[in-house]
Amino acid sequence: MNKIYLLLASSILIFNVNYAFACTGFCFPESSGGIPAGNDSFTQYTPYDELIDVPGIIPVGIKDLYVILDSSVDVDIQLYDVDENKPLVGWSIGALIGDGAGYAKTTYNGITIEYSGYNGNGTGQGNEYIKITGVTKNRLVMKFYGYQAGYAQVDYSWGGDGSSSPVTYYIDSSPIIDFPKTILIDKDSFSNYATTDNAFKNGLNGQCTWYVYGRVMELVDKGYLSQVVGERVYNAF
Repeated sequence: MNKIYLLLASSILIFNVNYAFACTGFCFPESSGGIPAGNDSFTQYTPYDELIDVPGIIPVGIKDLYVILDSSVDVDIQLYDVDENKPLVGWSIGALIGDGAGYAKTTYNGITIEYSGYNGNGTGQGNEYIKITGVTKNRLVMKFYGYQAGYAQVDYSWGGDGSSSPVTYYIDSSPIIDFPKTILIDKDSFSNYATTDNAFKNGLNGQCTWYVYGRVMELVDKGYLSQVVGERVYNAF
């Protein structure tokens, strides 16, 4: 029986190692001859009344970026300059634009930033966009604030020939985006991740399998890991 539990723990750990190399959120291709034009999409969950980091970094050299948020619930976009620690877009955070409900536009360090406004593009409060014209000279990150809990489809595209330098993939938890502290602090935790929502709650509290399973589910619910990860771990047991 102990061998079975060890195998399960090993499987979860291997799964997480493999997952670490699977890019989610904002992902841009490596290139030695410039940055080719491209597009991608991902789904992001935002809890109610929480500000979450959207996985991935928008690196230097990205040209004409267009990000579209499509959600049936009220989720707001925020945009930050990582290198200058400066808010660029967002409501009531001291950003350059974003305090108004409607469309706004500004220039910043050689780029033009357009924002739909926090009331969205006219089709729903969760349907917002940010458009950047020009080539990014600083690293940027996005955050989402959930006025309601729910999922958002994020579609983004960018133009080519923005840079002659290679671009690096920035994977889920970049060095500037830390996972939050866990509430699974001991085997007697009353959290649902330790009890009702944990596949190893019966007799394995405090064991590695119990902790890893609960931690994965906790990070999925908070939007730091994708729902696909949660479903794969859940279905495995």
